[in-house]
Parts: sequence; C-alpha cells; structure tokens
Amino acid sequence: MSITKTYYLFVLSKDFGLAFTFASFVPYLLWLGLSYSEVAFVNMVFAGVVFLGELPTGMFADGKSRVWSLRAGVWLWIIGSIFYACARGVWTAALADGIFAVGNAFLSGARQAWITDALKKHGREKELRHVFGTTAMLSGIACVIGGFLGVFLSSVHMRLIWPPLIVGCLVSLYIAYYHMKDDGEPQERISQWQALKCSVNLLRQSHALSWILIILVVTGGFMTFNHYWSPLSESIWGRSSLAWVWPLLYGSTALAGYLVRRHEHLERYGSTWIVTALFLAGGSLALVRFLPLPFWIMGMMMMHELTRGILGPLIDTYVQKRVESSYRATFGSLQSFIAHFGFTLTPAFVWLSLDGKPNTPDTITWLWFIAGGFIVITAMILWVFRPKKESSIPEES
Repeated sequence: MSITKTYYLFVLSKDFGLAFTFASFVPYLLWLGLSYSEVAFVNMVFAGVVFLGELPTGMFADGKSRVWSLRAGVWLWIIGSIFYACARGVWTAALADGIFAVGNAFLSGARQAWITDALKKHGREKELRHVFGTTAMLSGIACVIGGFLGVFLSSVHMRLIWPPLIVGCLVSLYIAYYHMKDDGEPQERISQWQALKCSVNLLRQSHALSWILIILVVTGGFMTFNHYWSPLSESIWGRSSLAWVWPLLYGSTALAGYLVRRHEHLERYGSTWIVTALFLAGGSLALVRFLPLPFWIMGMMMMHELTRGILGPLIDTYVQKRVESSYRATFGSLQSFIAHFGFTLTPAFVWLSLDGKPNTPDTITWLWFIAGGFIVITAMILWVFRPKKESSIPEES
C-alpha cells in the first residue's frame, strides 16, 4: 500500500467513526442531563488536558517513535469511547473527554509530521498541499455519511453513536500496526529536549510561524459553533433536521478540501488566504444573530464551515514546509500546546457566562456574535501584520 493511501485510510477510518457522534454529541450530553454551561465545562476539560499533554507527547514522537505515538493515541480514543458509551452525567462525561484529550495529544503533530517526512523520503514533498487538501476533502465526505447515519442511530438510542467510533478506531489501529512503517520517522533522530529547544528557537525567530500561532489561538472561538450548531438547528427545524443540516455543513468542508487540493495559488499566497478565511469564518458566525430567515442562517453556517475547511489544510501545509524533520512533531505539539490556550479559554468563558442562562436559541446566537466579532477584529489586525514574502516558501521566516 502506498504511503498516501496508508495515511488516508488511517485518518479516514477514525474520522468516519467519529462522525457518527458529531451531529448528536451535544444532544447526547443534554440527554445525559447536562446544561449548556456544563457542556462547555466538559469541553474545557478536553482542551485543558490536551494543553497539558501536547508537549510531552510531541517530544516522545520525535525522540522515540511517531508510529508508536499514533498507536497510543488511537488506543486511548477506543478507551474514551467505551467510557462515553457508559457515561451517566457531567463527571463521567468529563472523564471520557479527558481520555479523548490524551489520545488527541498523542495524535496531534505526529500525524502531520509522519506524512510530511514520508513524502520527503519518497521524493514527493511537492505533493504536501495536495495530500492535506485530499485528506480534508475525503474526511468531509466520510463525515457527511457518518454524521447522517449517526442521526438515525441516535433516534433509535443515544448510546448507539459510540460503537461505530470504536470500530473505526480499530481499523485505524490495524493500519498503524501493519502498514505505517518507518517512512515517516525523522530523517535525523535527536533527543527529546533538543527537539523542544529547536522548536522554541524556531518559533521565536520565525515571524511567519509566530503569526500562524496567533491565528491558531484565535480559532479557539470556533468551539462555540462546534458545541451549539446542533441545538440551534433543532430549535429552528426540529430534531429530524440534523439529517440534512449535517450533510450541508460537512459537504462545505469537503468542498473546501477540494479547493485547497485543486488550486496551487492558495499555497503560493498562503498568509493572504489564511487570514481572509479567518475573517470570513468569524464574520459568518457573528452575522447569524441578525438574520431573521432560516435560509440565510443556513447559508452563514455553511460559509463558516467552508472557510474553516480551507484554513485547516492551508495552515498544515504552511507550517510543515517551514519546520525541519528532526523536530517536526515536537514543533507541532508546541504550536498546539500554545494554541490550546485559546481552546481552553473559550469553553471556560462560555461555562462562566452561560451559568444560569436558559437553553434557548437567543443564548446561542449571542454567544456566536461575541466569538465571531472577536475573530473578525483579530483577523483585520493580523492582515496588517501578515508575512509578505510568500515567494520564498519554504524558506520564509
């Protein structure tokens, strides 16, 4: 099996299983008896544990083995799925999300680093944007199908959304054990602490990577959409609407992956397109509060997902082309470690601000307006300070 097919299958198997939970995850938590505030608390636990686990897991991946790190991450997702399937309230849900978070920390950085170095070893490094774009496109399609099926499973019984995730993770685990070899390991192995030192120095010296890091922190505001699009959709169109709202939203993500895969200029003028996508993602989120017609609300939600879908593979390509092989996973974890400061603050803010607030659509649109407005203002500032030397990729600093 080729390295790209191996990578696609590893990512998509887990993502397809996870998609069964996407449309029904917050309804599942509400079914367990959680309030909107407690939903934010559970997600704050996830972000906080990822924040604490990022650096040690990334250092381990570069210093010991990226494939081992990927295997460990998938195992923890399987364990977390079992805990979630048996959850009874806010504390058991928080425990399950914490296990997911440790698994996510093992996967973060190591996955992108593995395919980047695997392509380089096979003389295919110019395909990196194409691979990240294809992954986003295929993942979007898989998530449309999985999320659609998950809505129907949840209508039978809420706990049925978890077994497909376990099965998908088992397939990813098989691929990690039997098909992911040493192709994606660092070209030169250095110590874990040396990898961290090199990562910190690069982040301090590179304007481009520091600028990207600010964007990643700001994208923590997107979590307000992740948590509450399904309750808002249910309140407008009814529970059965998730079966068609979900394909429209994640269909937009698949389209975004196709656009990144297809258009080389998105990489050539990376910083310009990245900050533009950030602006549009925040603006579409903020505008939902002022749109009276459900048709326009759906349009803004799709625009939000489309621009977010463009951001992911563009940022991955932008970063991976500026980091050396020997500490690639560690840098990814350092970047994610700092970025999760925003991902931790957002649910903390939501948890505290929504405490005692009613579970109503007005509460959700107010929250989206605050988050979207903050993202828009930050994007305008980042536009002014964006890296200008696009033509110097990958040497730009």
